[in-house]
Amino acid sequence: MIYSKMSETNPNDAFIITRLADIDVMLADICNENGDHENALSRVLKAIELQETISEQQRYRLLAESYYKLGLIYELIAKFSEAVESFNKAIDAINQAIQQLNGDDKEDERKELQSLLPSIELKRDEAQASIADRHLIAQARKILLGTNNTTDNKTTEAPAKDITLNIRHKRPATEIENDDEAIKKAKNE
Repeated sequence: MIYSKMSETNPNDAFIITRLADIDVMLADICNENGDHENALSRVLKAIELQETISEQQRYRLLAESYYKLGLIYELIAKFSEAVESFNKAIDAINQAIQQLNGDDKEDERKELQSLLPSIELKRDEAQASIADRHLIAQARKILLGTNNTTDNKTTEAPAKDITLNIRHKRPATEIENDDEAIKKAKNE
């Protein structure tokens, strides 16, 4: 409340805006921990909106953190495309922060920021993999239910072949084919 009142008289004060955004990020963390992901999402988006107005150098660090948290929330609610986009924005914000750090005295800070990039890139890659997994699961469900729209033929035309033993024993395909031929010959006799 105090910072909200202060922002009314000093709407462009970077310190006040930063504190308000920090409060929103903290509230988002609390909401997220309590399972209220929608409220957490709106709080982080509000923090980002505030942080975008800051013109100081710290802006990019704050944005990177907020976009990262936004990506995590999107992952939790299975909005993987949005998560990938948020993680990319976090990476861009860190790169912007690194570019703005000039001078030899800022080398440690640049290295610190650069060390964050691999973990964010990994989260982004995991979210991208989840998009692919989600697509494959949806396709498998369609096939199993016989509602695959890619062909007009139903999957029930040919009986499904149980290959679990073949997978479990990792038998070569030629052995499987030979076994199938032997079974067919035995049935015909």
